[in-house]
Amino acid sequence: MPIVFTLPSNPSREIHLREATVADAIDFTGIDPDFEEEATTLFLNKLQERNTFYDSREWTGEDRRFALFQYYLNTSQYDTIPLTFTYNGERQTQLIPLTKILDTYKVLDGKPVRDFAFNGHNVLVAPLRGYELEHLEKQYAEVRAWQAMLDDPKRQIDDKERRKIQKTVRLKRAAVLMSRVIAYLDIPGLDPNSTREGRRAKVREFVEALPMRDLNDLVQRTGECLKEMEHGLLSQYEDGKVSLIIPDIVPEGAGEDDKLTLSYPFRFIDVIPTLW
Repeated sequence: MPIVFTLPSNPSREIHLREATVADAIDFTGIDPDFEEEATTLFLNKLQERNTFYDSREWTGEDRRFALFQYYLNTSQYDTIPLTFTYNGERQTQLIPLTKILDTYKVLDGKPVRDFAFNGHNVLVAPLRGYELEHLEKQYAEVRAWQAMLDDPKRQIDDKERRKIQKTVRLKRAAVLMSRVIAYLDIPGLDPNSTREGRRAKVREFVEALPMRDLNDLVQRTGECLKEMEHGLLSQYEDGKVSLIIPDIVPEGAGEDDKLTLSYPFRFIDVIPTLW
């Protein structure tokens, strides 16, 4: 039976997924868990029915996470997930119904783009898409690899090398932060005859030439646009990873008005079947 849903960024776009076979699971077993977005693209593109195929690299990150959740919802033998958290200094685990996560779903209001005037240009803001998330994921992986050198207790590092690695980590963190800001943006006036992707280098030059005060303004206004375009399941994107947000959890021993908001690291490995 196909798994049918519409994209939260575009409710007119209907997607049909089939359930993975054993042969698919064998292919998915080779997926590197550090590259979740690449795995998501492979999974969603491979399992889509051809007559409604739409390259998942073009979907928003929220579309992609919703698709994974829909697949899990339709194929899992469980209707709850266990979440462990701390309340009043004590750890407890609750079984959270999948329907509670689904209750956070919302359709994007309007088109998946907003614009505003900035320094003589019309700036377009759009949610991150699959191919942008794949690129950022590689940059975040680089940062984690360099940081792991510092954190590895078995690695002998003298002070000079440690300072050198720390500098590299700082520079790479700055680079991925800048790449993330730029990935949301397009400024057609910089090259009207090109495409969004073709203007990427010019957008970077424009942003990197800004005074810091202007950059802060640009980031704030971009965030406001993204807030307007919230869609899909309630989630957050940090350090290259997406977590689902689940509000209104009442801990054991708490009153009805004492509620928590929990973060659920919904990883592709929880969804994509493998043979290990």
